Amino acid sequence: MTDRIAGGATRDGDDSRERFEDAEHVLHGEEGARLVHKVMYAVYVTAILALTYAFTVLRAVLVSTDTQWVRDNLAGWSGGGAVVGAVPGLLGGAWWVGRIRGPATPPLPWIDLVVASSIDRAVAVRPWWRMVLVGAIGCSAILGGVIGGAVVAAGLAHGLAVLLGIVSGALLAGVLCLLWLSSAARHTPMGERRSDWHPRTTLLLRALRLDTLRDHARRTQQLTGAVFSGDPRAARLQVATPIRSGRRLVLRPGQAWITTVRRDLVGLRRQPGIALAGVALSAVGAWICAATVLDHTTPIPITVIGIALCHTAIGLWSQGLRYAADSLSSPPLFGLSIVRRALLHSIAPLACHALLALPVGTLCWALTGDGDHASPRALAVLLASLGALGPVLMAGHWWSAFRATPPPQAFIPETGPMLLVFSVARPWVVILGSGSLALQRIAGSTTPWLSVSLLLGVGAGMLFAGSRMARHLADEGR
Repeated sequence: MTDRIAGGATRDGDDSRERFEDAEHVLHGEEGARLVHKVMYAVYVTAILALTYAFTVLRAVLVSTDTQWVRDNLAGWSGGGAVVGAVPGLLGGAWWVGRIRGPATPPLPWIDLVVASSIDRAVAVRPWWRMVLVGAIGCSAILGGVIGGAVVAAGLAHGLAVLLGIVSGALLAGVLCLLWLSSAARHTPMGERRSDWHPRTTLLLRALRLDTLRDHARRTQQLTGAVFSGDPRAARLQVATPIRSGRRLVLRPGQAWITTVRRDLVGLRRQPGIALAGVALSAVGAWICAATVLDHTTPIPITVIGIALCHTAIGLWSQGLRYAADSLSSPPLFGLSIVRRALLHSIAPLACHALLALPVGTLCWALTGDGDHASPRALAVLLASLGALGPVLMAGHWWSAFRATPPPQAFIPETGPMLLVFSVARPWVVILGSGSLALQRIAGSTTPWLSVSLLLGVGAGMLFAGSRMARHLADEGR
């Protein structure tokens, strides 16, 4: 109640606006902060770059793709079902992000000096809400327009698809931002839910607690520092959610390797949301990868999406591997070397991948296999391909977990950002490139078992390289 009164829910709005303008004039001069103008310029630059590069690349991909495949698999009910299935994931993501950082989060000095005063809280934080709303709607409308324009330019849809893409993108962004704000107003820093929640934007802005805003602003600063310093561990710690389920689960003692695997399984049971998200991503990604092996006309970008989903799912199940990498400077668990610990922490993610990918692949073969691809031999090749893809995906997380410290050149303003991006993206580039080419080769090869063997060899080589990276980091820690 005190916090709500401090927000000025019942004060005169005109007086609050005048005092807000006075504070803005003192801090930013006559023109003010001009946050909306700045983000509008950023949207303008984004539109130019998107029309110049993104539209050209996407149109080239669609033109070079089998038109009949696109019409059969992405048009009609199948494409609509994919969109409808993606919307709940976006809504859930917006609600989850609101618990970490809200869309109306000013800097800490502004929160302490202006928001904490008697000025109406909705007036004090509204510029940041408008900045995020305008930027999200603008970028989403650009994305929808570019996709619609590329589809029209490739001759796959009517010209109205451009307008439909722009309007749909803007509406979706508006809904996601409102849900994002609602989540930030509903949850407190301790994870509790508030009962005084309102659907109106002004009331939602007033409902933002002062400790919530401070917590979000502080987390924003720490996340920014982690990104610019190339420290993924610090970023993960900021977005980690507190464990509230499965706290009564007890880790039973046993041999070293059994206890390590049990620890990973207990960790997944204590975070059911992460485990279920991995199940959903792995199922969709495995279906796409299976469809690629069964149909050589599948476009490479579709295959890349499938592998990216499987890789993300394994990453959600690999918490133990990342914890082992983060604790290299601590005494080793059970006296095991870092490579053995990494291998043990890879058992649970690989088992989850196999338990999901193999049944999904079998179902895809039963429903879509025809001709030569409907034979038991094709099923055996398909299951072997999905199984061989697991070590490649797991090796990518070895590379990410045991990534070396960025070079000093990465912190030079002129070249640093590109080096940091390359350091973080290198595992993804290798995995997506090698996995996509391997699956495409298996699909169109007369000797698929040779391609499966090559995929296994790539996975073994990447794991070996990851083990060398782990040993090198362990030696540096000593």
